[in-house]
Amino acid sequence: MVKKSILIALLSSSLAAPVYGGIEDLVGQNMPDVSALNHENTLKSLSEYQGKVVLLHICAVWCQPCQQFSDAHESMVEELNTRIGESKYIFVDLLHQSNTLGGVSTLSDAVSWHNTFNPTTDVWHLDGDPNANVTNLIQFVFGTVEEPSYPTNLILDPDGVVAYASTSWDPDKVSMIVDTISSLAQNNGIPYRSVQINIKPNDDENRVLRKNADVIKIAILSSDSFNAPAEIDRSTVTLAGAAVQLIGYSDYPFCKNRDVNEDGLIDLLCKIQTQPLLLRNGSSQAIFEADTYEGERIRGEDQVFVKGKPFGS
Repeated sequence: MVKKSILIALLSSSLAAPVYGGIEDLVGQNMPDVSALNHENTLKSLSEYQGKVVLLHICAVWCQPCQQFSDAHESMVEELNTRIGESKYIFVDLLHQSNTLGGVSTLSDAVSWHNTFNPTTDVWHLDGDPNANVTNLIQFVFGTVEEPSYPTNLILDPDGVVAYASTSWDPDKVSMIVDTISSLAQNNGIPYRSVQINIKPNDDENRVLRKNADVIKIAILSSDSFNAPAEIDRSTVTLAGAAVQLIGYSDYPFCKNRDVNEDGLIDLLCKIQTQPLLLRNGSSQAIFEADTYEGERIRGEDQVFVKGKPFGS
């Protein structure tokens, strides 16, 4: 994750930055509608994309991980076009900073970024932003974290609600982003709520040996705004496609209430069968999914290192 201090002028606006505890708390919030000039010097706005899933990639010219994310753009587009078709989603790169520390991006920056990295993506810039539209959007997003980070990726559902928020990047996030966009496009914009998980809490390397009858533990962590034991329907818990283990011959999921990270909040600790895990051997990003009793879809991710043959091989 790349970090640089950013100087943002405090401009009077109706878009006051909400007070959240972290970038993930943007999930479920309505994204303000803003307008900006793109790489063709055409005025664009988020409201134009109503009805589509939007991947908003906030980046900077000097940011190498931003460039690495852009390198994955082609493969994501190819996969999404196969799954849902190109009419149901759009990628927008919001180029925030130029190569000058604290300097705003220009039309020239946007043209260069578009031609070099994302020739099929709209690239917005801050040059010619007299009404501080983009500046206030940046403040809306970065007001949720202590230090602004690049790249920041937000996925907006077809109604403009934030369904996914992340301030870090690695190639293993590609599948989660593609899955989230596909799900939102196919399920009438019902978003996932991002939650924090910890796979194998007592193993910093998260080593998973995939073999018959073996299980691993996954902790779904509570927060001030999320009570994992009280809210999660345990029968819906999956990790990388593998279901939660049942107790004996019953239909009861093997989950317990524990304060796993010793923060004073009770978390949910479940056992997952390892052999059905839909993960490649080696380092992989494992995705947890479940439903709450209120019908909300939740999702989290953690890195694991997998060994062994998958089920049926």
